[in-house]
Amino acid sequence: MIKISVIMPIYNDEENIIDSVSSVLNQSLTEIELICVDDGSTDNSLNLLNDFAEKDNRIRVFSQINQGSGKARNKGISEAKGEYIAFLDSDDQIVDNDALNQLYAEGKKNNLDMVSGGIQFVSKDKINYEFSCFKPITELKLRPVGDYCIPWYFYKNIFRRSLLIENNIRFPDLLRGQDPVFLVEILSHLDYFLEVPVLYYSYVTPEYNKIDNSLKYYDYFVHFYLVFKLLMADKKFNNIVLRYSERLIAMKNRAIYVNTEEELLKLLDIMDKIKSLYVTYGNVNLTNKITSSFEELISKIENSK
Repeated sequence: MIKISVIMPIYNDEENIIDSVSSVLNQSLTEIELICVDDGSTDNSLNLLNDFAEKDNRIRVFSQINQGSGKARNKGISEAKGEYIAFLDSDDQIVDNDALNQLYAEGKKNNLDMVSGGIQFVSKDKINYEFSCFKPITELKLRPVGDYCIPWYFYKNIFRRSLLIENNIRFPDLLRGQDPVFLVEILSHLDYFLEVPVLYYSYVTPEYNKIDNSLKYYDYFVHFYLVFKLLMADKKFNNIVLRYSERLIAMKNRAIYVNTEEELLKLLDIMDKIKSLYVTYGNVNLTNKITSSFEELISKIENSK
């Protein structure tokens, strides 16, 4: 029986694949599979993956034309056979060789759909164990789902595969912000998750702004709409709504990518939809903050023309 399917999307990452794949194969939990989905790489990534697969039958390699990491992960979900699913990007690594074993054991013992491990953040050879409200996990603790920090870093969790399959939970077709939408949809089906004090995931923080054009910029606002639509439907997420709203408000300080009148109209439309969510949500102070933030952003767009 396969206990955990680890899904890895790959695109032109030949420099990091060996370390990333090895961190999976070195796990003490051996009843695993590594599903590698090459997303149209033009370097040597696919060849390296096939070499790995020839040496270890736990590795399954799939290849597709370039469609983005979300669709690559969705392909992995559809092919997975494990009781639980984990995700690993090809430039990241699993830190503790016993991490998957501990996460699986606790999930199985407690009959849970989601189990969370610790995450570290790596940038320019510097390791930081605390980012925002993702602090190191120091004790085994069952937590209400509303205690999850903000809907980031889905990588630090493993998820019961049946939860994803039965509820048709997949990554949306967005250029940016896919991960939070995916994670919030999972959280919306849960009451609790378990934190396990094991350093599980090593996340390489990007050194550049991933939102670098108008299409990504628009999709990031769409992601906010989809996330808050789910969060605001259940009062147990009130704290996450408050925390993640700060991320939305901060968009007024980010670079602006609007090139045409048509793009501006699309942006204004999704902003109106977001504001409508806040009005229905009923927190007047928060609604006013969002409205003010959007007005400031629109003013910056108009002045940039």
